[in-house]
Amino acid sequence: MPEISALSALDETGRREYWAALALRCTNDLNSLEAAQLLRHFGSAYETLQDVRLWPEAGVPPKKAEHFLDDSWRAKARPEWDAAKSLKGRIVLWTDPLFPPQLKEVDAAPALLYAKGDLSLLGAPCVAVVGSRKCSQAAEDFASRIAEDLSNAGVTVVSGLAFGIDGRAQRSALRGSGRTIAVMAGGVDIPYPAHHTELYAKVAADGLIISEFPPGIKAHPAYFPIRNRIVSGLSLGVLVAEAQQVKSGSLITARLAV
Repeated sequence: MPEISALSALDETGRREYWAALALRCTNDLNSLEAAQLLRHFGSAYETLQDVRLWPEAGVPPKKAEHFLDDSWRAKARPEWDAAKSLKGRIVLWTDPLFPPQLKEVDAAPALLYAKGDLSLLGAPCVAVVGSRKCSQAAEDFASRIAEDLSNAGVTVVSGLAFGIDGRAQRSALRGSGRTIAVMAGGVDIPYPAHHTELYAKVAADGLIISEFPPGIKAHPAYFPIRNRIVSGLSLGVLVAEAQQVKSGSLITARLAV
């Protein structure tokens, strides 16, 4: 039986909430921190849009509502909506019971997640294992042992599918029962790095791949720090096996966890 598209999997209420979430994401000058404030205050993207004059109640300046009312967001939201029509996967909305409660606690929590794989892992106990792409063999072996032990204990390992520590940890986690979640810095439908296409396929089949970025979007350096807040937000703890510099993505993830 062919897999239905992410958009087709939503019922009428879900489609309404998805379109409202895209409206928030695409409203000029409304940042992700403010969008999360609105979602927490009103409970859903759809309710957020019912009376934008109330946005100041959530601490969002009235001028941000004016940007929504000018309707310029529609031209930006439509391509993402259309991309979801062909995405083989799922859309997990803020209002979905599967949306991880701990992720909602992140200051700039995402309004939605795109996903491919086992959605039940979003409710599993998770620990992030991250580290340098250009890592030492000792650090890579250490991360591998920890990831496999965590997975054997029923803990799901979260990482970014990158070279080095991330990829080694996720391969090891797949050998256990807890499995792994890969958080992408681009569309959930685009394997990155390309060298990890086989690993991406294994995680999609036996674990879970998620992203907040629209389908079809390629990974970009600016997206990695953004996705790292999801890595930490999903996790009960973050293990940094090795980091090369203070401004590394791994230590950004650690600071976000703190």
